[in-house]
Amino acid sequence: MELILYNIRSRFDVGAIFRTADGAGVNKIHLCGIIPCPPHPEIEKVTLGAEKFISFEYHKQTVRLLKKLKKRRV
Repeated sequence: MELILYNIRSRFDVGAIFRTADGAGVNKIHLCGIIPCPPHPEIEKVTLGAEKFISFEYHKQTVRLLKKLKKRRV
């Protein structure tokens, strides 16, 4: 399972999503738009290490990501 996070500006919210995704069995998180990305002390404080176990990528353009994932049928 993969998540797409778009324009979540709060580092604490991003960290909480990483931690929740780790517990839910998410394999990858795609960070898109205006969003803080690990590594950052405020994100790491909230994730409790989850950012080390879930792979993530930053994508500037969400539309390109969606087209790519649609081709892969994720």
